[in-house]
Amino acid sequence: MTANQKRAALTGGIVMACFTLITLIAPLQKGSVYILSFLFTWIAACVAGYGIYRGLLNGTSVKSKYYGFPIARIGGIYFVIQLILSILLMITATFIEMPMWIAAILYIALLAATGIGMIGAVSVREEVERQDSEVKRKTSVIRELQSISAGFAGLTDNPEVKKKLQKLTDELRFSDPVSSEETAGIENKLREKIEEIRTLLTTGEADREAVTVLCEETTRLIGERNRICKDGKR
Repeated sequence: MTANQKRAALTGGIVMACFTLITLIAPLQKGSVYILSFLFTWIAACVAGYGIYRGLLNGTSVKSKYYGFPIARIGGIYFVIQLILSILLMITATFIEMPMWIAAILYIALLAATGIGMIGAVSVREEVERQDSEVKRKTSVIRELQSISAGFAGLTDNPEVKKKLQKLTDELRFSDPVSSEETAGIENKLREKIEEIRTLLTTGEADREAVTVLCEETTRLIGERNRICKDGKR
């Protein structure tokens, strides 16, 4: 929990402590409206706490937490409205006779609206998380190959070999990052070629001809994969 979140929790606790003490000490009519108002204010505090946890503390990524902010905001707005409404009705019920059903309808309607809003916000956030997970899964293969090839040029002192390796790295960097079932076979071949190049470079057996052949074969596979990706998007 961050410092801001700790301060928010402490602030909420102080507000509820003050609300509880003041409403107990103040000369208010301790009837059914008072009890109902007191109960729903504590429910609102719990809902706000859940909103903060679900929206801000339980995110799987920065983007997920960003889309989780509306969940916390809805809970916070509900708590403030319920707190103000409870105090007003407690005071009103002290001076005039008020049927409990009026307060009950207001509180239940407010809670229901909050619930619907939070369910919608949670659904949006879960969809964002699902899409993020799907994107990471579909781009993991090419990202891995890009990461491996990025260090190739630094493993040789031969200017000609270095140039060919840098060209291959650029080809991978600008290739379509999204994989599919259609590209799985060719990606396995790409991984084999990349591993062959890495083995040659790390064992010191990389000569110009061997690297040239492997780079050309790998580039051809990259081009074939890009074509498959392009055809799949039509």
